[in-house]
Amino acid sequence: MHGIRYAVDGPLALVSIDRPEVLNALTPEGYAALQGALDRFDADPERRVAILTGAGGRAFCVGSDLRVSAGKGDDEPAIVTEDEPPPLLGKPLIAAIDGYCLGGGLEWALRADLRVATPRSSFGLPEPRTGSIAGYGLHVLSRLVPPGEALYLQLTGMRIDAARAHRIGLVQEVVAPEDLLARARELAGEILRCSPDAVRAVKATVDAEIRRDLDRSYAAVRPVAERMATSHDAREGPRAFVEKRPPRWTGA
Repeated sequence: MHGIRYAVDGPLALVSIDRPEVLNALTPEGYAALQGALDRFDADPERRVAILTGAGGRAFCVGSDLRVSAGKGDDEPAIVTEDEPPPLLGKPLIAAIDGYCLGGGLEWALRADLRVATPRSSFGLPEPRTGSIAGYGLHVLSRLVPPGEALYLQLTGMRIDAARAHRIGLVQEVVAPEDLLARARELAGEILRCSPDAVRAVKATVDAEIRRDLDRSYAAVRPVAERMATSHDAREGPRAFVEKRPPRWTGA
């Protein structure tokens, strides 16, 4: 539904973003369907690990489908702001990344516990180039990589390649495209060798600390995000992108 596929293989759940014709960009309904698939995995006692992929070989996910934002009227918020951090899963999630992993796509990858990528993958948070700021990625990226590396992505909107992503700890391994899913399954197998109770305890301990920091961070940025949602620049960015022209920023 809405470009999200869900399958099971024994204790594994396999979740795929399947809109390759638009580089796996997600509509609001797609975001909800993807969250629903992860909720389904988390609630299923028979599934212990999930693997998240993007279909098509060109992109893991490029984030929001900007055609939706570009088509909004002037009386509608141009972007959807997150009032609180997204729910954290109680069981491990592995992101298997092949191709573009940008914007909201990188944010979904950041919600994973382990990330494996191919050499042709690239990573970025380009939201400032379309007049907005990242959501979850803005808050959590600097907790996973050195702050300077996080700001390099967040302030410039530029991309980094898989080699740099691996070097700074954003991804744990880089493997050939033909080996990507097999390696993700191998890592899942290593987790499955561990005690389920121990794995849940590790997740709960680490996630509790992350959540505590995120609650404070979201509260601090909320007024700024709400103002930006109705700004001229937040409307101008997606429209310029769709019209394939440079944006005309006003700072308002």
